[in-house]
Amino acid sequence: MLLELFGLATPQPPRWVLENLPAGGGAELEQLIRQHAEAQLRDYQLWFEQRRLADLDHTQLTQCCEHVPSAGHVLRLIARPDHAIPKERIDHPGLNLVTTTGPDAGRLVPVTREPLSVGRQHAHYQINDPYLLDRDFSVHLTQHTTQLTTYSPLTQPAETSHERSVSSQWPAQETLSRGQTSFRLVSPHYPRLPELRAPAVLEIDPGPEPQPPNVVLQLVMAASPMIIGLVMMVVTGMWYFLLFSAISVIVAVVMISQYRAKRRKFIATITRLSTEQGQHRLNETYTPDQLRFALRSIAPDPLGLLRPHLATPTIRWGDGILAVKLVRSDADEKWAQHTQVHTAIAQHLAPGSTTVVRGLPEQLASVTHWLLAQCHHHAAATQQRVWVHTNSERDKELIDSVLPSTIIDTTGTLTRDDLDQKFARTPLVRIEQVDENCPRPPASQEVVFDVSDGSVSGLGQDISQINFFGISVTTLDLVTSRLLSQLPATRSHSPLLSLPSTFFTAHSAGDLRVEIDARDSADALDLVADGPHVLITGTTGSGKSELLLTVLAQLAMNYPADQLSMVLLDFKGGSSFAVLEDLPHVMAVETNLSAGLSLRSLGAIEAELHRREKLFAEYRVPDYSSFRQNVPHVVLPRLVVAIDELKMLIEDHRQAQDVLIRLASTGRSLGFHLVLATQRAQGTVTSDVRANLGSVLCLRTATEQDSWDLIGDASAYRISASQPGRGILRRGPADSEIFQTPIMRLPSEPVTLTPVSADRPVSTKTVATTKWPRVVSMITQAHEQAGLLCPDPIVLPSLPEHWNPSTQSTDPLTPTSGMILGLVDHPTERMQAPIWWNPKTTSSEATPQSGRKPWILTGSLAVIGASGSGAEKLLDRAVPAFFTQHHQGDPSPRIANKVALFDGRPHREESSVERAIHITESSQNRWSFHAECTGEELEEALATLREILQAGQQLTIIIRHFSAWASRIPGRGFESFEDRLMTLIRNFPNTLKILIHGGRELAAGRTVGLITDRIYLGFGSTEEHRMVWPRIRQAPHIPYRGVLVGRGWPVQGLEIQLAE
Repeated sequence: MLLELFGLATPQPPRWVLENLPAGGGAELEQLIRQHAEAQLRDYQLWFEQRRLADLDHTQLTQCCEHVPSAGHVLRLIARPDHAIPKERIDHPGLNLVTTTGPDAGRLVPVTREPLSVGRQHAHYQINDPYLLDRDFSVHLTQHTTQLTTYSPLTQPAETSHERSVSSQWPAQETLSRGQTSFRLVSPHYPRLPELRAPAVLEIDPGPEPQPPNVVLQLVMAASPMIIGLVMMVVTGMWYFLLFSAISVIVAVVMISQYRAKRRKFIATITRLSTEQGQHRLNETYTPDQLRFALRSIAPDPLGLLRPHLATPTIRWGDGILAVKLVRSDADEKWAQHTQVHTAIAQHLAPGSTTVVRGLPEQLASVTHWLLAQCHHHAAATQQRVWVHTNSERDKELIDSVLPSTIIDTTGTLTRDDLDQKFARTPLVRIEQVDENCPRPPASQEVVFDVSDGSVSGLGQDISQINFFGISVTTLDLVTSRLLSQLPATRSHSPLLSLPSTFFTAHSAGDLRVEIDARDSADALDLVADGPHVLITGTTGSGKSELLLTVLAQLAMNYPADQLSMVLLDFKGGSSFAVLEDLPHVMAVETNLSAGLSLRSLGAIEAELHRREKLFAEYRVPDYSSFRQNVPHVVLPRLVVAIDELKMLIEDHRQAQDVLIRLASTGRSLGFHLVLATQRAQGTVTSDVRANLGSVLCLRTATEQDSWDLIGDASAYRISASQPGRGILRRGPADSEIFQTPIMRLPSEPVTLTPVSADRPVSTKTVATTKWPRVVSMITQAHEQAGLLCPDPIVLPSLPEHWNPSTQSTDPLTPTSGMILGLVDHPTERMQAPIWWNPKTTSSEATPQSGRKPWILTGSLAVIGASGSGAEKLLDRAVPAFFTQHHQGDPSPRIANKVALFDGRPHREESSVERAIHITESSQNRWSFHAECTGEELEEALATLREILQAGQQLTIIIRHFSAWASRIPGRGFESFEDRLMTLIRNFPNTLKILIHGGRELAAGRTVGLITDRIYLGFGSTEEHRMVWPRIRQAPHIPYRGVLVGRGWPVQGLEIQLAE
């Protein structure tokens, strides 16, 4: 946080970077400040608004830091002598007095029941206006009205008598003019600045102007019948001839009356349109008091810094009388008195233009201050700078720096010819002081404003009686300090958010609220009311990951794990969510570094959707809130699924799009919430997902098109790169809100105060972030100390890379016979359990499809894998398991009655078990064949096995290295070994069980199609080999890791870690 100290006799206010707030509150902070500025602060007290800093405890100081409305997060203190009366109070009760025009416009002070005197020297509220009295008037509140007391010039400041004063009521809507200043009473409602526009020439089209009748023709038409009537009356003596002549007079009168009516209507139209144009001009510029109001406003972007701005500033010089032009009339001077309107006198400083402001020194000071304030406001909005030319050494540095938006020459000597060619397009404003005893310089081709007589030339419009605005140097300092403070990037743009004193105080049945801005510029985000799903977007360096962590961490702080759970999918290699992995709320953190893990989580989430649908149907409730209300004994937390870099997920796993669409469409009623983060939404977030998005948190975008696509304007594109964490919140059709991602302040952190100056700049290369490991540790410890429950995770941990069944505890459901294959992961059933193979067990004795333990495979099994994948080790364990029991004299083998081994390994060495086995009846129903056997021996072996099967006896065949046997021709026939084996499988499906191992030949062969259960081991295999595999689940290519495919399992199979 940046700390600024005002009120000292220094060229610039001292500044420090404050790291953390002291536990002792304001008193301890004041001691730290005095250690750095002991000499300057002697006989001074430090104040924050109207409170002494030493009187603030830690909680009050924290609140002050969190709710300071400013351009950046800055704590501004004021040093005041003990006897000093604050010149301007910062707090604002029910009514404020503001100076709207004059040389000290933009001043603001609260009105209370105590009389507030206003004047120059001896008043409480001192205004820099030489035409005011020392004590010009006073104002105070009564029970029903606002009382105004004006003083006469004879009243002395020391007098207490009110004999020479006049008291009256001051209506709140009326403006009081005293001297050159206008005062107005306003309520403490501070709106945002209007959107600035380049002032166009005011023109109106009142329609065709009324044409006056021809006077000569009217006289002739009226006089001729009158004369004829008189003659006829004299000649004939009949008076009624005069009636005939009177008709022509009546016609002439009617025509003249119609013209006068049209003229009045035309004038009324001109007046109305001119007034509307003048009011429109007033609304598209701002005044000093409006700028001051905006500095106090807590509305989003009160200064309009994120709105579109022109490359050069628009200046409102003041108010005046402007003659509006008529579009159709060539005689503007005829209607000039009716087109004149009191409006804003504004000028767009066009590129390459020169503007001259002339006047007396005492007049130019306040006008120049107001000019600087507007130029600084434009510079802050467009990330540019203003060059104030003063003939100092600093000017040489500015000449070599980046181009400014405006050049303001306070010496009155700088011309276009004096400027370098690179400034040819930069507007120049020259301030010229004119002595009233000297003649004024002749007019030039430049735009010239004369403050002395309120005139302007060169604008191309008829303007007069300009009342120039001005502000004091104090108000200018306030404006520039808010707009152009050189804030260190370590804490400049991120407000501090205190951790709650007590965690887990909210209930997720009705809301999921998080604070995304500690400055009250945006309301809390509710994933239930403003959701159910949220999209976070922003280009690289915009603060997207920090915002995502802030949202998730606050959810964990506010809600216990039995009310809120999270599944985090990190497609930035694990860099985003790794710090949150230890939270009790987090069920899984999976990254794109391990293939298939994200789909595994999405599969588990989809299964949880189905489970909740069945659960809600069972209890007959329509949605999550009703379930929590009617079934409180069942633990069912809301589930937040956060995905960082959504685009990577969609590109790597196209099928994930369908899962996201289902989550987005049904998540609201089932208590699911998606928090999606991506750099660009176009091409990533489909229309189906967008239709269910409740809110968009849009940080700085890479292109203007991205900003329009997300929030409907270009505001996000115009966010400065120096403001990470600044973004636009769009809640459905509501208006956009600006927010600034906060930094979470941790307790008991060391307090440091580092001076900031030109000689000791603060590094701006690093951006401060929350200390997430410590935040996670605090949440975890609080959860454990509270003894809160954690629900069963919907996503189990991934399988271990090594699994030894001998180290596992004995399960009471462990089968008494069979060979253990490995550990199977069933994410949709939320189970990980050992799986066995026992060909002697019938399907009625064990059904893997039922989901009951133990899981036992009873049919034939194919193991497909390359050398080193673990397949050979599985066969190494299978041979002793099937041969040892009979060799040891077990009269009732529990795995298989009769076993035949076809070993295709070349140059193998027999084990002690195999050496005891012979192809004779003395082998006790065990046969072993080697790859070196002849075709006749192979024919004899197959014939023997066929006879056993025809006799209805159970037989198990183990085949190692299927490639060594597949193309062998037994005997003198033409059928291959694979053909004969397939015939046996087809003819004896109930009594023949096979355990077969091979590589590409087995995967691409015909035999594997007859075997229901298969294990595919990816380690050591190539992409070319895997092309003949079915479309199975992605699994890490590590030894002993594979995918089990079979009847009753998911289509893409289940991961299995073979036993070692």
